[in-house]
Amino acid sequence: RKLIALRRQEPALKTGSYERVFADRQGLAYLRKSEAGDPFLIVLNLTHRPCYFSFKDPYRGRIEVATAVELENTRMEGTLCLSGDEGIVVRLD
Repeated sequence: RKLIALRRQEPALKTGSYERVFADRQGLAYLRKSEAGDPFLIVLNLTHRPCYFSFKDPYRGRIEVATAVELENTRMEGTLCLSGDEGIVVRLD
């Protein structure tokens, strides 16, 4: 429900552009951007095991929605570790 509500209120998640940041058999990360609002980074672990993401660009922001509720409203900076089958939506600074 949180993700649906966020998508309804954020232009980047409705009609924004899509830019792949990383993709392989273990994980997927992409940006959603719109000139009408904040950019978002979406990161998904597609495996049942922990997965580490280290990005070339130093993405920083606050986790808005996560499959692990304890991650919500925390800061994301640098390397990221997601547990198996976990995903996050980050509002970038």
